[in-house]
Amino acid sequence: MLQIAFVSTVLLGLVAAVPVAEASPRVRPTVIEDIRVKPVDSGTNPDAFAYRIHAKLLLGANACEARGVHVKLVTREANGLLEVVPIKTAPREGSRACAQTFRPLYREVDLVARGLSSHAADVVVRNIDHLGTRTSLSDLIPSRRTLTMTGTLSRMQALGGETTGYSLELASGEIVEIDLLTGGLDSRFKNLEGTRVTVKGRFKNIQGTEIPNREVFVVATLNKAP
Repeated sequence: MLQIAFVSTVLLGLVAAVPVAEASPRVRPTVIEDIRVKPVDSGTNPDAFAYRIHAKLLLGANACEARGVHVKLVTREANGLLEVVPIKTAPREGSRACAQTFRPLYREVDLVARGLSSHAADVVVRNIDHLGTRTSLSDLIPSRRTLTMTGTLSRMQALGGETTGYSLELASGEIVEIDLLTGGLDSRFKNLEGTRVTVKGRFKNIQGTEIPNREVFVVATLNKAP
């Protein structure tokens, strides 16, 4: 949009306001240095989803490049996906001579990304760490990341029988309930019970009667620890 600014000039002893056209600011992609994602309440529509995104965006390589720059996250739908894109806006001006020093400046921003599962098969975040990257939002949610853990494999019992029957005791003493059945690994338990094993998989939220919500680690691979 064309914006109008006024400057004063002196003409024949009179001060006159003269309109001067100001070009719209430049919009460019920028880079996400750090990002945290958390699912939030999406309302009563079962098809709706919502994620709160907190990200640190690059303003410029140094204070000179960052001067006058604003950054934010925006969403757009493309090819059946909902994309989250970091952008920066900078004023249009003549060439600016900046030193080549690399002392980057960042700004933290927030966004709640909302959509409908029927319209967007996935949510993709662009430009994490580098321009051009594409990362599925589900890979950024801690409870949905693929993790590797090592601990002692044991039996597990719980109130009302609401348990997978298996657990992993970590070196810290924490007991993690694990699911071996989904990955077809329960048959290996007899030979590995009481031994240190390394498992790879993801956490999953399980709803029950006695325990309304609990996190269970669904094991994809199970190997004896070295």
